[in-house]
Amino acid sequence: MPDRPEWLIDDTADVGEARIFAVHTIKPRLIGELVPDNELGADEFRDDVSGLILAAAGWTLCRIEWIDKPEFNADRLCRSLRKAFDSYLRVS
Repeated sequence: MPDRPEWLIDDTADVGEARIFAVHTIKPRLIGELVPDNELGADEFRDDVSGLILAAAGWTLCRIEWIDKPEFNADRLCRSLRKAFDSYLRVS
């Protein structure tokens, strides 16, 4: 069986206003929304931004829903998100 990707990133461009979501597929598994840094001050995100900030190429992962207990190395998680999101931006 092939290795699965650590991150799955996709958008909802075909459904109304486009939003980008990321799923971390290995423990700690989580689902979050990637929001451009310049939109984080908007009222709709103000109360939803997690205490954990995962930044990637001018974007921040917020509205995080944890599937597993959130025990992790934040530095490694941020680096892997940035790498996956950079790849996503190159192909989208």
